Amino acid sequence: EFEVNPLAVSKGALIALDGVLRFRPAVKKGRARPSRKGVSALLAPATVAVVGVSEKKSNMARIILNNMLKAGFDPGRLFIVKEGVSEIDGVKCYAGPGALPAAVDMYVVAVPSSEVPDVLEAAGASGKVNGVVLISGGMGEKAGSEGVAAGVEGAIERARLKNPDFALSGGNSLGIVLPRSKVNTLFIPEYKMAYPLGENPRTAGTAFVSQSGAFVISALSKMPWLKPAYSVTVGNQQDVTVVDYVDRLSEEEDLKVILVYIEGFKYADGLLLARVIEKARKKGKQIVLYKAGRTAAGQKAVMGHTASIAGDYQAARAVLGRAGALVADDFDSFNDLAMLACHFSGFSPGSGRVFFMSNAGFEAAGMADRAAPPLSAEPAGDRLAGDIRKALKEHRLDAIVDVKNPLDITPMASDAAIGKVTELALRSGEFGAVLLSMVPLTPAMNTLPASGSAYPDDLERSFLGPAAELMRQERTPLILCVAAGELYDPYCARALELGIPVFRSADRAALRYGEYLRYAMEG
Repeated sequence: EFEVNPLAVSKGALIALDGVLRFRPAVKKGRARPSRKGVSALLAPATVAVVGVSEKKSNMARIILNNMLKAGFDPGRLFIVKEGVSEIDGVKCYAGPGALPAAVDMYVVAVPSSEVPDVLEAAGASGKVNGVVLISGGMGEKAGSEGVAAGVEGAIERARLKNPDFALSGGNSLGIVLPRSKVNTLFIPEYKMAYPLGENPRTAGTAFVSQSGAFVISALSKMPWLKPAYSVTVGNQQDVTVVDYVDRLSEEEDLKVILVYIEGFKYADGLLLARVIEKARKKGKQIVLYKAGRTAAGQKAVMGHTASIAGDYQAARAVLGRAGALVADDFDSFNDLAMLACHFSGFSPGSGRVFFMSNAGFEAAGMADRAAPPLSAEPAGDRLAGDIRKALKEHRLDAIVDVKNPLDITPMASDAAIGKVTELALRSGEFGAVLLSMVPLTPAMNTLPASGSAYPDDLERSFLGPAAELMRQERTPLILCVAAGELYDPYCARALELGIPVFRSADRAALRYGEYLRYAMEG
């Protein structure tokens, strides 16, 4: 513990007037980390069993069972552990883990917390269970549940005596979604959310590892374009931790982005995470991270949520940021930075010179105000400026528009005019990115879906499609801002479908891209 107090300012420097340094005897601690094989079983399971399925009602385990079937998992490799029933929803039941016809990579447990220790004891004693996904909560995060948590830890220890690769994810886990393995163990009904199954060919290979399950489904609900190859909710970290998963996933060559939400660390996990991030960055991966528990009140909330010790936020932020994580300041920043990383991680970070264009004067001014280093709004070179003037003249805008950066192309500009200027800026090689902010209420643009006689717009005639294709060809980021209300949600969805990141305010777009670019350039 080191304290300096007070400090004085002298000749532009801080001078310590008094200080205290305290030492304590070193205490040997450790954590029995799960094996690589155990964690891998949870990330690529060939066989799955579910415990806690009700044959009479739609409980959590029954929802999980049906979500597995709907995800396309082979029913012949899916089992139910339940005594006295032959099958449920076409899936065979077995009286206990010892009766299972094969070893199980993923053993999903969704039973009352009081039953969990016994269920885990039976799983460990069978020798047939490799990885457990413990959905059940109430083990350590709630006052009075410490005994159950200790029972779980003891069951894990004894299970490893028989199977060293036994690993447990949870408790209080919301589940895991693995599109490649056709696994969906979320207990959220399908009418409540669009599951992150399949893949988005317009974005980079992504993993999403979160201590909070609600954080994952909230983010995925806001970003339906995001289809991670791995969506892992960890919960209490009673065995496998967020860091264990990130460590294992950082080895996947095709993963370029790892999204992380963490509340607290098990012993030595903070330093381990810093080392894992450092290695991942050297491999060209980008890690977007949110660390919870930055205040005393936040740390108490963390304890009540996933029974974690939050630790010192500023120390964690400094260490993880220096190691190579892009640490988000708030939830909106996390989503924004995740969107930019997922879309642009495969692009080489260019210069901070950005071509800004809007059809509204206030947005052009807002973007200019945010063009702080590493971003700059330098004017176009003579050749590009001349080409833009020709385009403006061709579309009869030269009488009202001057060639500047930011360029206010006015509400009179059509999709053809906006598309042409965007093409010139992307092809020029002068700019590291193009940021367009279009107020879509102008009748000159196609910003609403075709609907017969209701209005004449047609999104297929917008400039978005050709611009997105050109962005990919030139490997130059293109960002769109749509400063309007929910009527224009389909316009935003269309841009995202094409692989163009979308913001709803121009200054926020410029601010976030500057933050992301600084990170990408440091890598």
